[in-house]
Amino acid sequence: MLEIYQKSKEHIIKHNEAHLVLITKILLGVFGFVPAFDRYFCSAFRDISKNQMGFRAVNKTSLKFIQDFYQANQQEIDELQQGLFVKDFKGSPTTLNYPKAKIIDMYGFQYGLNMPHKP
Repeated sequence: MLEIYQKSKEHIIKHNEAHLVLITKILLGVFGFVPAFDRYFCSAFRDISKNQMGFRAVNKTSLKFIQDFYQANQQEIDELQQGLFVKDFKGSPTTLNYPKAKIIDMYGFQYGLNMPHKP
């Protein structure tokens, strides 16, 4: 995952511009294996980790924390995933379930959005 992140960053980002949100959104949309590290998700996961993690980079530490979060909430995430289906361009459900990373992404986004102190 880290290698794909780095290679994607090298091919898409020029002049060392901001990349965290853009690349993670692309990876979530294309591969579905990492949540989008946008401001709400990152604020939420900083809070969930009790500020032990910065969530300012995709690295082994942040990915391990997300893995641990998934494992601690696996039953609920898996149940949600089984009931959520990707929609086609006409808005009709397909037979494809949302990736687990998307479920975690949606949770983190909503958690961060509802935090009393916005990021």
